[in-house]
Amino acid sequence: MFFELFHTMGAMKIKNVFLIIISLYINVLSVFSQDDIDTTQTLIPAANQEAELAFNKGIENFKNKNYLQSVSFFSDAIKLKPDMFMAYSNRGNAFLAQKDYNAALKDFNKALTFSKAPKGVILYNKGYAWFLKADYDSTLSNLDLAIVAGYKDAKVYYYKGAAFYMKKKYKEAIQAYDKAITLKADYGFALHDRASTKRQLNDYEGALADYNEAIKYVKNATFYNNRGSIYRRLKEVDEAIIDYTEAIKLDPSNAMYYNNRGCARFDKVMYQLSIEDFKKAISLNPKYGAACNNLGTVYYATEKYTEALDALNQALKIDQNYAFAFYNRGSVKEMLKDTNGAVKDWQKASELGLKFADKDASEYTTILNK
Repeated sequence: MFFELFHTMGAMKIKNVFLIIISLYINVLSVFSQDDIDTTQTLIPAANQEAELAFNKGIENFKNKNYLQSVSFFSDAIKLKPDMFMAYSNRGNAFLAQKDYNAALKDFNKALTFSKAPKGVILYNKGYAWFLKADYDSTLSNLDLAIVAGYKDAKVYYYKGAAFYMKKKYKEAIQAYDKAITLKADYGFALHDRASTKRQLNDYEGALADYNEAIKYVKNATFYNNRGSIYRRLKEVDEAIIDYTEAIKLDPSNAMYYNNRGCARFDKVMYQLSIEDFKKAISLNPKYGAACNNLGTVYYATEKYTEALDALNQALKIDQNYAFAFYNRGSVKEMLKDTNGAVKDWQKASELGLKFADKDASEYTTILNK
């Protein structure tokens, strides 16, 4: 999340108010995808043996996303044939698909004790499990071991990049994404996340180029939202509005996209459309404090101070420590000639970390004390 400063003319003087736009910089944690689990173990000849039959049923159920049944069949196979490392590995995959990460790691570790087990694949899945547990050091160590063991799929470098990103090691993240994209040129998610990493390094042109490539391969609402935010950073607001609108078409239930389009429309002085977007965002997510703050900001800009006060009060009901909402509400109270209330709000904003609010508060405090 980042904050954009706008200058709008109030009735008495130029006042700074804050409009908030939110972007999803990286997409790796937003959804769980079965495709990110490497399931190289496939059906094996049964030869009328019960263990192999149970294993095969486990594979079929996994493919059909019946993960609970899959675990049951793999467990049956292990009981019948305790040295079947493929059953441990694939039961770990089924646990992973159910987000039972500890059980998955236990099975992966057991599978790795067998000399014939495909260590590269299992270490990759183990690294992926650690990633989902948000243990990024363990993620990186296991993914490096997977590479040493001969696992060269683009996904291993993608998740190295994601782990480095989460550790805020952005240069290392880009290097990992580079390798993923070298192995798979149409890897849309890697291109998207490299773009988001470049964005963190303020390389907006590089980020835009990568978002453009990513969107060629993946039509994803998050991708359009994030490219829209880059366009807005580059002052190409019309393009930003187009991208936010496309994100809304792909996912009309996402309040954030309406919020962000509302911010871009505010840039273009399209105040009524901006208000409609913020209201839509709030209707989709009544606890969306940023959208309430932004709605109040537009009302402030259009000198509808009573409506602005109502919106900012709602933002502060949602988050009692919302520094920007306190600052903005102080600006509104100033216009409503509630000087004492304005000073108190600016002082609160300062206490919450917005030190520049001290200037506004001190100016009025001096006047009041005369």
